Amino acid sequence: MLAPGVAKNDLPIGYKILAGGLSGTIAQAAANPCDLVKVRMISHSSAPPPEYRWFITALKHVVKTEGIKGLYRGVGANVGRASTLAAAEMASYDQIKPWMKMRFQFTEGLPLHAATALCSGFIAAFVANPFDVCKSRVMKDDAGRYKGMTDCFRQTLKEEGIASFWKGFIPAWARVGPRVVICFVVMEQLKLRFG
Repeated sequence: MLAPGVAKNDLPIGYKILAGGLSGTIAQAAANPCDLVKVRMISHSSAPPPEYRWFITALKHVVKTEGIKGLYRGVGANVGRASTLAAAEMASYDQIKPWMKMRFQFTEGLPLHAATALCSGFIAAFVANPFDVCKSRVMKDDAGRYKGMTDCFRQTLKEEGIASFWKGFIPAWARVGPRVVICFVVMEQLKLRFG
């Protein structure tokens, strides 16, 4: 839709990044209430309070205590994370694949798709991790410490340094990496078999 009549392989990287970012933005904006409840349900160190023991009661509790707006707490950080993740994984996959073919003489098939997806998953997790850190902090900020995503980035950088944005990177990559590999390998294998 961004470049009518231009083949996917001929798209400049900027268009690929934009397409991935837009798809991540739309999807995550719609899913924010679910992610907010998930973060709150898993962030309790002991047994969660009764209103957070089941998904629907948690959603109702947020609406009752914070209004509909409460369901979108952290949406900026969440959308930032999702858009950077989708943009990085989609654009890097499309850029790395032809390079792998040329540099390592891969032919179209499972080894190429898996190797490319592994690289893409690492890049996506690395690029999105700062947003993931801030998203989680903003969503479970009951004390009102952060005024939003930008404030969370600023405070985190000032108090903890740049490396703090990659806290939890290994588990994040362990979650994102396999998903990216599965998605791209399945997509590519389906394309090879069914066109």
